Amino acid sequence: MYFNPVLIALILATTPLAVADGGFIDSCESGTVTLSGTILSASCRTDAGGLEHSSVDLGPCVGDVNGYLQVSETNFSY
Repeated sequence: MYFNPVLIALILATTPLAVADGGFIDSCESGTVTLSGTILSASCRTDAGGLEHSSVDLGPCVGDVNGYLQVSETNFSY
């Protein structure tokens, strides 16, 4: 299964996972946002202004429901 990184960023920007206002993409370095399989990784700004690299597995929370990508707090099987 292939996930489009731009689509995932748009989905995540509208969920509670994103920070207020512009979403996580506004506080992460654009060149560091990557998607490898179901793992979304980025280097994002800390409150102190530094960068922290982190990753999240989208597999359990993003799934295909009848042809549409859906975000859920329940586990999707993949």
